[in-house]
Amino acid sequence: MNRLAGAVLAVPVVVAAAVWLWPDHDPAGPTFYTAAGYGGTAATRGPGSYDLPRLPAAGIANDTISSIRVPAGYTVTAYAEAGFTGTAWTFTADTPDLARTGSNDAISSLRIARKGTP
Repeated sequence: MNRLAGAVLAVPVVVAAAVWLWPDHDPAGPTFYTAAGYGGTAATRGPGSYDLPRLPAAGIANDTISSIRVPAGYTVTAYAEAGFTGTAWTFTADTPDLARTGSNDAISSLRIARKGTP
């Protein structure tokens, strides 16, 4: 007779979470959000130039940024068009609603600089 018949077996399950760190990921760098008020999907990036297709590859879809957190010592220059062209906006502080600047869902390329970084 099988003593396990009708028994519930508990099997421990290990769940591992993968965290993808892009080469340009900087946990202290600017964070870009898809919704105003720092909501929605977020992507934090370090110094560098992000044009299409690098922008989406870094987790930031074209024309989806609605708010930005910019830590002290960083400057974000965002452009309305790919190739760092079109209207440019410069951010040196947190901006919870890009609609106030005219750049909501309008950013197609950006540059991030950190004070003291060449």
